[in-house]
Amino acid sequence: MFIYADLAYPVAVFLATLIAMFFSFKTFGNLVFSKNDNHLIFKFAIVTLINYSLSVLIIYIFKEYQYTSYTAGAFATIIVAINSFLLNNYFVFKQ
Repeated sequence: MFIYADLAYPVAVFLATLIAMFFSFKTFGNLVFSKNDNHLIFKFAIVTLINYSLSVLIIYIFKEYQYTSYTAGAFATIIVAINSFLLNNYFVFKQ
């Protein structure tokens, strides 16, 4: 949506990440990992920052190879979703 609004991809990814962070913290914690500890928000924010950086890096690399922002974003989404699950499972909401 933000890329469609013609924002630069680092800004678009940042805004999308910020919005998703607040929604995802509760849904990941409660629904995926069965945890409801608000103190974990700091670890979750670190994971979010890592995923933001990874997204921007992946999009940058794909754009260097002449992919569109939409295609680059799609690849970044897949990779970051996997990374997000792994980091949240083993770092934020570890059992």
